[in-house]
Amino acid sequence: MKRALAVVPVLFFTACLDDLLSTTVTFSDDASATIELEMDIAGECSGSGSQEDENGVTTWTKTPRGEGETASCQIDVTWDGDLISLAKMRNDTIGECGPGNDKCNPDELDLSLSITLDGAFFTAGSERMERSQLLSMSARATSGPATLFEMDKATTLPLALGPDPAVKDQLKTAYLVAGSLVVSARGTIELSMNDVRRLQEGSSTGVLTVSLSSHLAGSIDAHL
Repeated sequence: MKRALAVVPVLFFTACLDDLLSTTVTFSDDASATIELEMDIAGECSGSGSQEDENGVTTWTKTPRGEGETASCQIDVTWDGDLISLAKMRNDTIGECGPGNDKCNPDELDLSLSITLDGAFFTAGSERMERSQLLSMSARATSGPATLFEMDKATTLPLALGPDPAVKDQLKTAYLVAGSLVVSARGTIELSMNDVRRLQEGSSTGVLTVSLSSHLAGSIDAHL
């Protein structure tokens, strides 16, 4: 990382040197996460299931609604996992602050997180459903007491989200222990049984995909 060096005229008072020789060092780490909520839609609209991958655990429950031509299938989905790791940023900051923290205090890093909700769609093999084709949809993601995003069928995407101020507390807690930002997402979709059958013809499984693009950055006042 390049740093600009200030030339200090000799006529300045010594008391000013701390201000003149201090700068803000910015550390950054990029991460993007695609949360794939995979649900088995073979057979009847009933039952529950779960799937685990390296990022988290997805669970779902299918419930039939109505009868005849107006019959629909409601799918309640949850995802619990790690959205972004802060371990690399923690290690990099400790290294930049130097032995004995002679340049800065790594615990004082000011962190910020921005999230963009890119899209949400339902696919099964070659078949695809847009949100507008669903009867209803709602989704919400949290990290501890902090809200990351809320959306429904009518939410305009892509959506740049300004997270709850409590997100900073969650980030700081994870950063101090070189951990991850733990996220819990909850969603409900309802689609007609005619669409369920169409999707079943394309594939025995359906995937609800919510794409989250996250950018994590931090800055600290460092005395160089």
